[in-house]
Amino acid sequence: MKNITLTILLTAALISGSISLFNIYGPHSSPANEPSVPSAGSPQGQTNGSSAISQLSPDTNPIADSPEAADFRVKAQSGDIDAAKRLGFLYANGEKVPKSLPEADYWLQFAAAHGDLCAEGGIKFYELNGDKSPASAISAFQLFLRAANQGDAVAQRMVGVCFWNGTGVRKDVTQSVFWYQKAADQGSAGDQCSMGHFYQYGLGVVKDDVQAASWFKKAALQGDADAQNALGDAYYAGEGVTKDDVEAVNWWQKAANQGYARAQFSLGEAYENGIGLPKDDVEAVTWWEKAANLGNADAQYDLGVAYANGNGGLAKDDAQAFGWFQKAADQGNPEAECQVGASYESGVGVIKDDSQSFGWFKKAADQGSTTGEWFVGNMYMSGVGVPKDYNQGFNWLQKSADQGNAAAETRLGIIYLQGEGVTKDDGQAIGWFQKGADQGDADAQDELGWMYENGKSIPVDLKQAKGWYQKAAAQGNTDAQAALNRLPATISAHAQ
Repeated sequence: MKNITLTILLTAALISGSISLFNIYGPHSSPANEPSVPSAGSPQGQTNGSSAISQLSPDTNPIADSPEAADFRVKAQSGDIDAAKRLGFLYANGEKVPKSLPEADYWLQFAAAHGDLCAEGGIKFYELNGDKSPASAISAFQLFLRAANQGDAVAQRMVGVCFWNGTGVRKDVTQSVFWYQKAADQGSAGDQCSMGHFYQYGLGVVKDDVQAASWFKKAALQGDADAQNALGDAYYAGEGVTKDDVEAVNWWQKAANQGYARAQFSLGEAYENGIGLPKDDVEAVTWWEKAANLGNADAQYDLGVAYANGNGGLAKDDAQAFGWFQKAADQGNPEAECQVGASYESGVGVIKDDSQSFGWFKKAADQGSTTGEWFVGNMYMSGVGVPKDYNQGFNWLQKSADQGNAAAETRLGIIYLQGEGVTKDDGQAIGWFQKGADQGDADAQDELGWMYENGKSIPVDLKQAKGWYQKAAAQGNTDAQAALNRLPATISAHAQ
């Protein structure tokens, strides 16, 4: 699933009452995905206005309301102040409803007019009054704190948000967690899920997978999709609970059925690999399509692979494959960036363009993709898509090889063998060929066989040569197959 910085993701998700860090560091791929849209908590301590609201809010024909948001709306329109406040916060955060600051302002203003301190703080926090001054932020925090001390769960969360962001108060992660726990202890599912993530990553508390799983389960049992996904991840990885693929799939399924994209992606992975349920490529593609259409980059990449190979009941379609790779790459998915680069390099699914190819491989390389680094290195060495530069090429290949990329190790061996931009050095060449060969790279195995056959910086050893040629030939390497055909004559000549 990727690279949003941890701080940015947490800041955005904490305001809505949940942090979905597993979406970046989940078990299937690196990295990232979407924060969830958690519950604002059940109405507690409700008080009603002196009369019901006499007119509807600006959204007179609401669409895309979740059941919870719809319930708050009905209650708010009947004059329920607590429900109006909660609905206002949902709109301010785009939680379970389309984000709408006018809607947020309408409902928070109504609740504030009836004495709700948290709603008054929300107006200042979201700058709905147009005041962006530090004094207004301080006032928002103070209002939240007063309401929180009176037991308002939404206000307790918002105090936690303020401490987390340093809004109106000095940043203090420990204090942030303290207030989140107060809200969680009142049964707020979104805040229980946040507590799970705090323990999962050791944020403001000592890392504790058992505590994390416990909080996730509390929230998951209330129907929180983020928590259900996180609990599925915990069962898959065996973190804080006994590893159980069937339970993992069970919780992913619950979250996926609520439209949680990361869980839909994970469910697709489960069907593809037969994790916790029978392998089914068609079902895998079905779930990837759902997640991809919701913007999940990992699913978009997998869907691109399915179209490229004609898997899961899909007709092979290079143009469709490229389209999905492009969507994922536009979100920073390094695997997809490499696929887009490869598509431009080969002209498959898109018009061939070496400059574009280099650009996309470079994006992946800059994120540490060993495949991207390998391609960038080779393109610099050959001057394809970029001016030839041996130093740059060698440096990128070295980066890739240092991370264990076998193709890069083999390429460095060839560079030293041929003296491409470096001093020719058979000893260095053998060392790199050996590294690549030990990882099963057929080209490295063939080159190592040739080095042993010809005694390049090592004694001639035809038995070793034959062994490496056989390994390479078994993988379809035609040069190695040809070498095995000529080797008897070489052995006979040496015997004489």
